[in-house]
Amino acid sequence: MTDIGENTGDTATAGGAKHLANPAADFPWLQSAWSRTAADLDALHHGLLVGGVDGVAKREFALGLAQLLLCSQANRVNGASNTACGQCQNCVLFAAASHPDFHVLTTELE
Repeated sequence: MTDIGENTGDTATAGGAKHLANPAADFPWLQSAWSRTAADLDALHHGLLVGGVDGVAKREFALGLAQLLLCSQANRVNGASNTACGQCQNCVLFAAASHPDFHVLTTELE
């Protein structure tokens, strides 16, 4: 489980509409979790559980990671992919919420 720390700022994102190539850039408290998770994408399991208190940008973290995993031209820093390019076909489809391999599942309350 990737545990996200306490929020020290405002997320200002409603309903996950904003897709972030690297959520740690906008939410500094995500930097540690983002660095650990994005460091070795090939070692990720088939499913991830992202947990934490309300308001810490868990949705943005998950959306950023999904975009990074789908990106065909991810930017590399020190050999690790840590940002999606935002321009390849996969990123364009992801930003338009029409990527065929990405689906958001929510409860009826959301």
